[in-house]
Amino acid sequence: MQSAKLLPTGLDLDRQWMWVSYPSYEFLTIRNFAKMTLIRPTYDSASDTLTVTAPAPNSIDEKLEFSTPAHPSKEWLDENTETHEAKIWNTWTSARVYSTKLTGPFNDFFGKEVRLVYKASIYDDPRPLRSNGAPEVLGRNASTCFPDLMPLLVGNESSLEELNGRLKAVEGVEIDVRRFRPNILIKGEIAWDEGKWCECINCM
Repeated sequence: MQSAKLLPTGLDLDRQWMWVSYPSYEFLTIRNFAKMTLIRPTYDSASDTLTVTAPAPNSIDEKLEFSTPAHPSKEWLDENTETHEAKIWNTWTSARVYSTKLTGPFNDFFGKEVRLVYKASIYDDPRPLRSNGAPEVLGRNASTCFPDLMPLLVGNESSLEELNGRLKAVEGVEIDVRRFRPNILIKGEIAWDEGKWCECINCM
């Protein structure tokens, strides 16, 4: 991407939607349901629409599909969704649940009943950061939508190169940067220099 809009909760449109089990409303992840890699979201900036597709069960050519406003208004959400708590790891947060009239066919894709939930970055109750994002560590209150922990992950290419050098020397293997899932990858000159970045930011 050449550019992206950064919100206090993270990158715009990033991890604001989540599939959950029903009726437990616990998050579903590629970690334990690899088939989710076949789900394809696409964004149309002209119409500000998000379209989600997936292969239809027992078919080679057919696909499941639905579309939704990418930036739904509060009025649209109040009319088309219901509010329910959703679980991410061991914490709960409020979420907007889409009607099965829209997402129902995806039950066949998952092989069980599921729901699609959404969290607006401005209309809904915030999901406070924890761990090293907690107020007592970060120095301020911060929140996000549905990421595991943090709204934004930044990686340093030099650190990965240094790590892979050690892994290759000991185990004869290297790992890809995607294992760390950074939103932003920096071509830094000094490995592990990112450990000091937060100190620099706090001094600004």
